[in-house]
Amino acid sequence: MKQLLLFLSVLFSQKLNAQSILRLQHITVEDGLSQNSVNHILQDAHGFMWFATGDGLDRYDGKDFVVYKSRFNDTLASQMKDRNINSSVFEDRANRFWMSTDAGLSFMNTRNGKYKVVIDYDANRNAAHLLAMDSEYVWASVLRIGVFQINATTLQKTLYPFTDSLQLKSPRVFPIYNGVTTAEGLWIADDAGLLFFDKKKQKDERLLHSNDITSVNLLHDGRLLLTAVGGIYFYNTGTRNAEFVPLKNEAGNKPMIWESCAEDEATHTVYLGCMNDGAIGKFNLGTRAFELISFQNNPVNCLFIDRSQNLWVGTEGNGLFKLDIKQPKFFCYAPDVSVIGNGSSFMAKSIYRDDSGKIWIGTYNNGLIIYDPVTQQQKTVPLHVPIETFLVSTLFKDSAGYVVAAIGSYILWLDRLTGSVKKQARLPLTLENSPEDPIIFSMVEWKKGHYLLGTNLSFFSLYFEGDAVVIKRPRVNRTRQHVSSYTYNLHLEKDGVINVGKRSGYLKIRMLQDTVLQVLEEAFDRIAVRHFYKSTRTPVLWIATEKGLVAYNTISKKTATFDESAGLANSCVYAILPQNDSMLWISTNKGLSFVKVHYVEKITADFINYTSKDGLQSNEFNTGAYYVGKDGTLYFGGIAGINWFNPVQVKPNVHPAQPAIAEIFINDSLFAWDTANYVQVLELPYKKNTVSFSLRALEFTRPDQNHFAYMLVGLDKDWVYTANDRVRYSNLRPGEYTFMLKASNNEGVWNEEPLTMKIIIHPPFWETWWFRLLSVIVAVAVAVLSIRLYVRQKVRARTRELEKQQLLYKERLRISKDVHDDLGSGLSKISLMAELAKKKVAGDANLKEDIQHISSTSKELVDNMRDLIWVLNPENTTLEQLVARLREYCADYLEHMPIDVTLRFPDIVPQMRILREAQRNIFLTSKEAINNCIKHAQANQISISLAVDNNLLNIRVQDNGKGFDMTHLKGRGNGLRNMKQRIEQIGGAFNIASVPGNTTISITVPFEKLLFRENTTLM
Repeated sequence: MKQLLLFLSVLFSQKLNAQSILRLQHITVEDGLSQNSVNHILQDAHGFMWFATGDGLDRYDGKDFVVYKSRFNDTLASQMKDRNINSSVFEDRANRFWMSTDAGLSFMNTRNGKYKVVIDYDANRNAAHLLAMDSEYVWASVLRIGVFQINATTLQKTLYPFTDSLQLKSPRVFPIYNGVTTAEGLWIADDAGLLFFDKKKQKDERLLHSNDITSVNLLHDGRLLLTAVGGIYFYNTGTRNAEFVPLKNEAGNKPMIWESCAEDEATHTVYLGCMNDGAIGKFNLGTRAFELISFQNNPVNCLFIDRSQNLWVGTEGNGLFKLDIKQPKFFCYAPDVSVIGNGSSFMAKSIYRDDSGKIWIGTYNNGLIIYDPVTQQQKTVPLHVPIETFLVSTLFKDSAGYVVAAIGSYILWLDRLTGSVKKQARLPLTLENSPEDPIIFSMVEWKKGHYLLGTNLSFFSLYFEGDAVVIKRPRVNRTRQHVSSYTYNLHLEKDGVINVGKRSGYLKIRMLQDTVLQVLEEAFDRIAVRHFYKSTRTPVLWIATEKGLVAYNTISKKTATFDESAGLANSCVYAILPQNDSMLWISTNKGLSFVKVHYVEKITADFINYTSKDGLQSNEFNTGAYYVGKDGTLYFGGIAGINWFNPVQVKPNVHPAQPAIAEIFINDSLFAWDTANYVQVLELPYKKNTVSFSLRALEFTRPDQNHFAYMLVGLDKDWVYTANDRVRYSNLRPGEYTFMLKASNNEGVWNEEPLTMKIIIHPPFWETWWFRLLSVIVAVAVAVLSIRLYVRQKVRARTRELEKQQLLYKERLRISKDVHDDLGSGLSKISLMAELAKKKVAGDANLKEDIQHISSTSKELVDNMRDLIWVLNPENTTLEQLVARLREYCADYLEHMPIDVTLRFPDIVPQMRILREAQRNIFLTSKEAINNCIKHAQANQISISLAVDNNLLNIRVQDNGKGFDMTHLKGRGNGLRNMKQRIEQIGGAFNIASVPGNTTISITVPFEKLLFRENTTLM
């Protein structure tokens, strides 16, 4: 950004020069402006500056521009339809900007950037020119057609045709300039004068006839100010009277075309823009004093005064200027060296103000200047010193009333009224072991008529013996040593102690006599010391050094140093002048610093810094160039002149800065820029949790000096104060935060109403409340189910145990029954036959048969016992073992029978474990079927087959016996029913078919009913 300090020079008699400095900033396309022709300027409700140019609408935040403009064949609503904005721009309550372009009357919504043409240029045969806006309506006019009233909310348009003959017949292309609105109506400036549209009568009326009027402006007091050629009109809307005030330049050789106006209500001043020579007119409404300000030559298109009393000047082709029109803090004398001297700069090295108010300025290479700030006249004092370099290093009034000046190696006593030389002396040019001549840098009168001089070589003592001047080198008491060093400053305290600032440190001395001094203290070796101020209330000696401002406690010997890191403008400090003991003004290499000191256990200080942009002669000041007037006025000199001011009258910039957000970055990618300041809630997923902001303080006096304070509620514990305009928060935890931003202007005035933005980082689904609730529910459900499952398993285990016990009981009961049935009946039968055999006599023919019965019964009993043991054997659990046992039984049982037996058993059966109950029931049923064939059927042929097919076990027993009648089984045939129950009990099917000569019994059991599973009991 180009910063200019421009001078307005007025040449007086005797070639004397007076100057005042404009605090001016120049902004062009090189800084981001869309075009150097600026047609209108506006400050919006948030504090942003807006500039309407011939190439778009520009938003400015003090650092960067956001440019809105049309693009070729762009049909999007988010883009402007034309770049050339040729009217005033107005903001409505919905933050929409209304303007006229070559496309017609339009508005742009700044909240979303969308654009809409309300009155099309082609549809109305001419351009609709935006005139004014009130609380409800937008007012526009169309050449030779009439006035449009547009409802800003509904966009409903009402046309009121012109009745004025001049407006209807005007041949000019753009005869309507602008307008303002009041409660009574609309006031329009056109090429014929002033036209009034009455809102109640809905009719226009010609009030003022003049073809010189260029614009109409509404003043704070209700009057209209009409700019014109050669001057301005004041128009009273109540009395309808007009007064013309001519305004001319000093030469008066051409009429000035005044075309724009801006009113500064704080100073009752209007600023006027000139079209034909680029000047700015400053007109006081009270005194009617007129001042012409010239700093550029291009036509002035528009003027605007922002909320901080900055005057913005839009030009035709020369960009934009910002002029600080607040009351200046510093008076300045920065002369044109081409007029007063032979050097290329005006470097002040010493300052003194006499009793009449004139300022004596000792310079480097431009001699001694006396400047009268009242008459703004200056003169050069003839010194007649025969040296090439006129370094006037010291100026002060001595006890005799002379102004003492040190110039090189010369000391002059000057008449304080005329400046003439009354006395003169010179230091000896050669010193022992010195390769250079002495040059005086500082001088103090330590006793009336006795002076101590600090030079580049050593101390010199000067005093008078009669009219003769005596110059000697004082030595240190008790030694013959002389103190030698560059001596920048000699500061005399009330008790006679002299503080010495040297290029290589600090000395504290006392003069014992002209030729003897006493060194009391020495410190800060190898640090250049340039000036001192002794606190009146504390033991603190303030020391100006090249490494900062040092607070030195002369009792405790402790120090506190303030440099750039503490807020000081620059570490190279030249001078310290007090406003009071707690308020100091410091000159540095980068401007002036105001220091507010806090004397507590630990000395602290607050700084406000001022530079050339605030009206200083330059940023760089000089050693020795300072002075405190009796009225408290402070004087500082630098490389381009001097500044003076009464610190009590230095008023801070009271206009607070409006905090704003220019850009938002999410995960370091741009998220929002032109609409960032409208974002109130920022909702982000958990993966996008790094947020950055570009901060702005919308106060344009010195935007580079504005500061920020921010806090992220939910993370930061306190406000963070900074001059850095970027803030970044990385890896934010999910949750809700509030970002708060405050801003201060260039002088530390804070806007305590923060800008706030809510930030919501949504958690991943596994950290949401509903997921946690669901997880709790699931965990509880799992726990409940686990408990239920555990209980159920325990119940099942207990049930299985009970079932096992029940099965065991049944098995025991069955075994008991089988033993009872098979063995018990057999044994009873044997016992009965044995008793019968006893009763028979020997030789009885039936005895042998009885014994045979006993034998067969015993054998049958043994066979049943063997079968029972096989069934109970836990190792016999496979299908293969069952088939083998059936085959073995058939072979053994039928081997000696007089019956033709056919056995069909498979060689290979599936390898599978089967249930013991199924094994027992199948075997016993098959055995019973075979026994029935032998005992009851009287068959001579038996066929027994076993087959495994389609996951089925099929057993078939067939004989050719006598059979039986199937219809007479009801109520009889318990054996057959038992067989059927056994097979159905294990999930199989039992079938019997019988006719004389053929009885067939079929047993079919599916494998799935036979199959043993791990959780199935074997019992």
